[in-house]
Amino acid sequence: MQTVGVIGLGNMGQPVAERIARHGIDTVVYDKREAPLAALREIGAHVASSPADLASRCELICVLVNSEEQLMDVMRGGQDAGLLTCANRGTTIVIHSTVSPAVCRELAHRGRESGLVVIDAPLSGLETAARDGTLSLMVGGPASALEACRLVFSAYASNIFHVGDVGAGQTVKIINNLMTLVNANTAREALSLAAKAGIAPCKMLEVSRVSTSDSWALRNFDALNDVGDHYPGGRQAFQDVAAKDLKLAISLGKAYGVSLSSPDTALKSYREFFTRLWVA
Repeated sequence: MQTVGVIGLGNMGQPVAERIARHGIDTVVYDKREAPLAALREIGAHVASSPADLASRCELICVLVNSEEQLMDVMRGGQDAGLLTCANRGTTIVIHSTVSPAVCRELAHRGRESGLVVIDAPLSGLETAARDGTLSLMVGGPASALEACRLVFSAYASNIFHVGDVGAGQTVKIINNLMTLVNANTAREALSLAAKAGIAPCKMLEVSRVSTSDSWALRNFDALNDVGDHYPGGRQAFQDVAAKDLKLAISLGKAYGVSLSSPDTALKSYREFFTRLWVA
């Protein structure tokens, strides 16, 4: 069985790596922080000293970093220390991070020049879904590459969709996040209005969850309220990720000549995203 590497052990990367390791798959992990490395070491994962070290030991590498800048640093590195340079020919690199489709296509092109397969498979779901193995994956790339990864993906995802060529996974994820974030922002504003009008937010949620305004954001509103507390860097870092995703949606709309008013509106108040709202 192939050895799988996981780079980036944040709120999603750590449970993903744990699921892979607990499925009996030889797992190598890397992160700049010691705490998640220690946790993975305890369950039998091997700890790499650098992305280059991890690349030399793995046939499949999953990257779960927070930003495009971090992704490019891992992939290109400095002094020929990135995955594109150090991974062995035939290695598959999976971009689980949410970044622009164009970046994924560029990295896939550069990967081919080095005999590597680079696909994008952004994931959707809260940290609880990662721990339960019920994430959704939107995969962009050759169908053959997906099939080669399916066993590993199945360790942490119960919904795996092949949506097109490289970059298509990011397109689907960005549009999905657009709907989620706009719904969450609308819910926040609506619950604030309910409170001002003398309606308890928890009662408003109870009614809405079985009425026409129901949505994933409403059904998971309590979890969304809590997620910032567990996110590396805290609530502000999580709010920054929300803003990043909205900006990606705006850029995607411009690329296809589609005017999107909802992400612009939500972006203006993104600092209030997922601020704790009373529900009692």
